Amino acid sequence: MKKIIFIGVLAHLLVGCVSHAPSIPEGYEGPVAFVQDTEYRIDEGKADIFYLDAIDGRRISNSRHRSRMASLNQGNRLTTVLQENKVESGLRILTIVGRTEYAMPARSMVGTVYEVKGDVSIELKENAGYIIRGELAEDGSKVWIEDQSNGEVLEIIEVEGPSKLNFFQK
Repeated sequence: MKKIIFIGVLAHLLVGCVSHAPSIPEGYEGPVAFVQDTEYRIDEGKADIFYLDAIDGRRISNSRHRSRMASLNQGNRLTTVLQENKVESGLRILTIVGRTEYAMPARSMVGTVYEVKGDVSIELKENAGYIIRGELAEDGSKVWIEDQSNGEVLEIIEVEGPSKLNFFQK
């Protein structure tokens, strides 16, 4: 059992070594929209984070990864770093995620981690603002993107029933 926990914690820590691309390709100078990530704080060491993970299939630097890096060596203190991503305007496929995040890898191994994610196709308007929000719960989870100017939900990814990750998915 100790070996399984060690392997799980080691894999969890190594995820922080993966590099992610910026949200705007290098050298791009065209029109952009802005996509803001959010969180729902549960306690000092745990939060549900709702974030942009990929644009047109290209993984980007994201709030989950940045929060994990900011929380290293702080014990049970989760420091969330919520990004506002510049994204090329126009029709885009955005991968949005809602996931429970813990400050301590060991706590995530024994705690409940909910996750919901999916791709949404959306026409991003130049200079417009968008917000990723969500809800994670035992009876169902969802993540959505809304227009910042009026709160209108534009696209939603929803899972009915539990969206818990198993030990090896955490």
